[in-house]
Amino acid sequence: MPGPHPSERLQVVGVDPLAPPRRTPGGPVVVVVALAVTIFLLGSFPYDGGETPVADNTAQLLESPAAHSKLLHPIGGPVDVVERFMTSISYRQPEVAAHALASNATTVELPFLSTVPEGLAGELAIYRDTRAVIALHGCDTVDLAAEGTPVRVRCPITFYSNFVRDLEAQRLRGVLSFLVDDGLILTMSVAELESPVDGASDLDAIFDQWLVDFYSGPT
Repeated sequence: MPGPHPSERLQVVGVDPLAPPRRTPGGPVVVVVALAVTIFLLGSFPYDGGETPVADNTAQLLESPAAHSKLLHPIGGPVDVVERFMTSISYRQPEVAAHALASNATTVELPFLSTVPEGLAGELAIYRDTRAVIALHGCDTVDLAAEGTPVRVRCPITFYSNFVRDLEAQRLRGVLSFLVDDGLILTMSVAELESPVDGASDLDAIFDQWLVDFYSGPT
């Protein structure tokens, strides 16, 4: 059977299959020089049985500020309980938040939110609809309580929502205070909160009136 016509031969993009291999002038010399340089460089480093030397910086890590960061706390400890509770608040998960509350917890108090545990779902709906955001800036225990006693946890925060935005105010800085016992939250309160209105003495009343004027209820 006759072979393919020369004009029908296989074409490979970027390569001419019938072209002779190119030879670079002085190619063997370049290879020899490169090999010699590689051998020299390998001989310049100590050999320790194939393992790369690693500096022992354990002491430096333990002494670094990151090792003592207030953001690093034991899983299940008081700060972890509070931070997981606040995460559930941020994600509008009242069922998850309720599981973090002790059976004798009576109120849930957050910026412009105060309710009994059973009413948390409705209040979080208001948070959602008014685009309320609480940002934590590192929680920590106030002091080392005796073992078996409640632990006070304080969390610096910033708060922002449509309410704050409508008043043309900046994010409000504040502090939340929690009392944690046996892995559950006993009490929580707003220890500090900036006012979005200069000279205002009753922020809750201002917020309630804002809700009447601008908010029709959960959607």
